[in-house]
Amino acid sequence: MNPLFKYIGLSLILGFSWGSAQQASFKELDAISQYLANSLEKYHFSKKSIEQISPRAFDAYIESLDPAKIYFFQGDIDLFKDKYSHKIPELIKKQELSTAILEIHNTYEKRVKAVSEYIDNLLESDNFDFTKDETLEIKDEDKWHADQLESQAYLRKLIKSNYLDEYLVRENLKKTNEKAYNELTSSIKDLLQKRYKRIQLTLEKETNETKINGFLKALAIAFDPHTSYFDINEWKRFESSMANSLVGIGALLSSDDSGYSKVSGIVVGSPADQQGELALGDKIMAVDSKANGNPVDITFMRLDAIVDLIRGKKGSKVRLKIKSTHDSATTVKWIEITRDRIEIKNEFVKAEIIQTKDDKKLAVISIPSFYYDFNDPKLRVSTHLKQVLERLRDEKVQGILLDLRNNGGGYLEEVRKMVGYFTGYNPMLQIKDSRGGMQVLSTPFSKAIYQGPLAVLTNKFSASASEILAAALQDYGRAVIIGDDSTYGKGTVQEVKSLASDMPFFSPKAKAGFMKVTIQKYYRVNGSSVQNKGVVSDIVLPSRFILDEYGEATQDYSLPHDIIPPVDGISSKLQKLSAVDYLSQQSEQRIQASEDFKEYELLRQEMLEREEKTTISLNLAQRQQEQAELIAKGEKRKELRKQRYAQQSETDLALFDIYSLSIEDIKTPNLPLANQALKDDYMKLQKTKDQDDSEPELPHGWVPEKREALNILMDLVDYNQQKLALAQ
Repeated sequence: MNPLFKYIGLSLILGFSWGSAQQASFKELDAISQYLANSLEKYHFSKKSIEQISPRAFDAYIESLDPAKIYFFQGDIDLFKDKYSHKIPELIKKQELSTAILEIHNTYEKRVKAVSEYIDNLLESDNFDFTKDETLEIKDEDKWHADQLESQAYLRKLIKSNYLDEYLVRENLKKTNEKAYNELTSSIKDLLQKRYKRIQLTLEKETNETKINGFLKALAIAFDPHTSYFDINEWKRFESSMANSLVGIGALLSSDDSGYSKVSGIVVGSPADQQGELALGDKIMAVDSKANGNPVDITFMRLDAIVDLIRGKKGSKVRLKIKSTHDSATTVKWIEITRDRIEIKNEFVKAEIIQTKDDKKLAVISIPSFYYDFNDPKLRVSTHLKQVLERLRDEKVQGILLDLRNNGGGYLEEVRKMVGYFTGYNPMLQIKDSRGGMQVLSTPFSKAIYQGPLAVLTNKFSASASEILAAALQDYGRAVIIGDDSTYGKGTVQEVKSLASDMPFFSPKAKAGFMKVTIQKYYRVNGSSVQNKGVVSDIVLPSRFILDEYGEATQDYSLPHDIIPPVDGISSKLQKLSAVDYLSQQSEQRIQASEDFKEYELLRQEMLEREEKTTISLNLAQRQQEQAELIAKGEKRKELRKQRYAQQSETDLALFDIYSLSIEDIKTPNLPLANQALKDDYMKLQKTKDQDDSEPELPHGWVPEKREALNILMDLVDYNQQKLALAQ
């Protein structure tokens, strides 16, 4: 495969079906495990042996079974670790791995059954006293319980807390959404019994094949977070999920230790994005798949089953029960989203042109993903960016902001062209393979399309290909990088390989599956790896999120950051944008005065305080008081936002107009005025703001960081004009 066409996007956490029409035998599964181990050793960039990997493969497997650490006892872990942790290579070589895995899994099933029965009996007695001054100690995520006595003492309080959570949710729902409250069909006791019984019922349906495949997944991921193993059925599901279009809401989900499903990403332009209420980090508690008042509690449900509940026919509605990322643990809401076809390849480049009343022109180019159509060169991100840049050049824009927020990457060849649009011909990237071989990639264009003031807006979820683009523009002093402290930090390249390709003729090829394995690592032209470190912003903007929880460096077993020699002769070409210090000073003054950024800081601080809490009250009156205080605080913030946004809308209307530029409008002489809707809505807002209880909408949809990035770009344009005037 040509390395330029390797996909270097950020890996997503996906759920897959565990079903299998034809089960493989133990002998076949043990053979597959041996070939997988051999292939991982052979192809993975790190060149680590199974002997080096096996202790963390064991840890990853145990973690996959019991992430909340409520089933196994410490004695179980000690026994299995002593018995198997360092013997995995020997078991794989002798083709005896299945015996060990099934022994561990059988103990797991017994522990799950015992916990389920205890919780069932506890809820049947239903003698919780919520007037007592009692607290639940938040469990140490690194420790298992010592024995059954300690486990049951914790479980009693945990279930009491779960019961209180649901009671408060229902009481709040009764006040705020009587229709949704009346649609509840099960008691709290029934809901919790089903929740903890579900994992036991799921285990009873598992086959020996799926149990052993669970360890093979752990073995792969122990090499690095982007290396994976798929059995045949999972691979078919993966291929289906990666097709050009899916009908759904466009939310990327991952499992959460609490048993809920966590929103780990939202596809730009998707139904979830357009509806606007679902946010990164939100936890999904239940899904009403038909929006008919029959919700399914999805706690501890497999990810693939949750995805199946959320997907449906185009135009149909789905309702989600959400724990908001920035609300109280007991402040829960239902949101309704209309499903639609998500055309991944049609997340095309688009732009906004901001025309100020004093005849200045800026442009924002949004690049949601680095899409690539193998069959049609007209449907590639590089083609569309070139068209947009040429139109903006004709429009005589004075500065451009590239918006790469939440861009998870794509094809390397597209990045190579796109960097050249701004730098002309230059070395762009170094690639190192598992054998130590080096390759320098350069841009294909001798002259840049756009050479004016340039800024790049990133965040912690700008990954891989978007990091290469931002890094190259920063290295050559072509752009100021604005955003979170750094980008995601994925500096590796993966390739999908069929396990059968390395297996002999008479081996069980038909059931072998596939692996996605890290084969290369890429470096900036200055020699620094993007891996773990990401692209560090020149100007850091405040974030409402706790960024320490996100990024490649937070992933288990991520490859390290390192530095190699720079490209020969490159030092004379590398430079830092001279305006950065001036731009930082100007930006800091605006940030200090911004009420929006002050709110970000407060939200982040409150989130930190909640995460640092070591206990949860089990007293109803105290929890009701905490909830009331949080709701009151939220309502006050909402009212302040309404006032700010109305004032900002009025100010914007007096300062500039916004024109939209889509691929369809490239040759349109007169571009559509994008803020006409704002003008109309502002008049409505003036009439109805006192009666409107809904969440206020940001003017133009510009979040504070995008608005500030545009201010920084305007400063850069002014700085360059002043510098030019002095030179003349």
